[in-house]
Amino acid sequence: KNLEAAGWRPLAVVSITLFIPDLQTVEFPPYLKDCINCKLDKEYNEELTPEESNFLTQWSDMILLDYVTGDVDRVIGHVHNLKWDDRSFNRPVHNLMKDQEGSLYFFDNESAFGHSYRLLARYQTLHDVTLKRVCVFSRRTK
Repeated sequence: KNLEAAGWRPLAVVSITLFIPDLQTVEFPPYLKDCINCKLDKEYNEELTPEESNFLTQWSDMILLDYVTGDVDRVIGHVHNLKWDDRSFNRPVHNLMKDQEGSLYFFDNESAFGHSYRLLARYQTLHDVTLKRVCVFSRRTK
């Protein structure tokens, strides 16, 4: 009765999301901005601080996840927009936040798993570029 009084339809699809306090927006790390034409491999990773290395690993996992789910809202969207706006990498990344410890949170994938797959051929080149730039993944991803 309370749900109906609140205006919810019976059997409506809802999403319940865990609230995580103090999330912050995320911009592209400098080493990713500068490395759109280089490969972020093990040797490159050895030059990073432990914090940068952890962050890069999370980005690599996210880029792979975005490819598998067909998501173009985060990284691919920014890379695509570089054609028209060279400041694209200086803006917060869509659908990405981080907590106080630096852990990334990916969210809002409503365009993935359907709509984005129809656009996959259009963005395949950009997916190829980003996937070839990262090859440092967390042990859980391997």
